Amino acid sequence: MSQRPPQIGGSGAPNQPNANVLPRDAKIISLLLKNHGIDECEPKVIQMLIEFAYKHTLDILQESLIYADHAERRELSIDDIRLAIQKIVNTT
Repeated sequence: MSQRPPQIGGSGAPNQPNANVLPRDAKIISLLLKNHGIDECEPKVIQMLIEFAYKHTLDILQESLIYADHAERRELSIDDIRLAIQKIVNTT
C-alpha cells in the first residue's frame, strides 16, 4: 500500500498544483506532512517549508565552510557540519 501525498489546495480547483506534477522537493515535503497526519494543506505551506529547508541548509553549509577553512581543509567533514549545527542551534 503506497502513501499518497496530501492534497494541496483541498478545493480541487483546476489551477491548483497536482501531486503528479509537483517538483521532487514538494513531493518529499508533502509525504512528510502525510506521514504526520496532515492530509490537506494550502500550496503556500509546501513552498514555505521548502524555503525554510533551503535557507537553513545554506546557513549550515556556510558555517561549515568557515570551520573547514579554519582547519585549512578544502573538503567539509561531518564534524564541520555538526559544529555548524550546534552553533546555529545555540545562537537562535
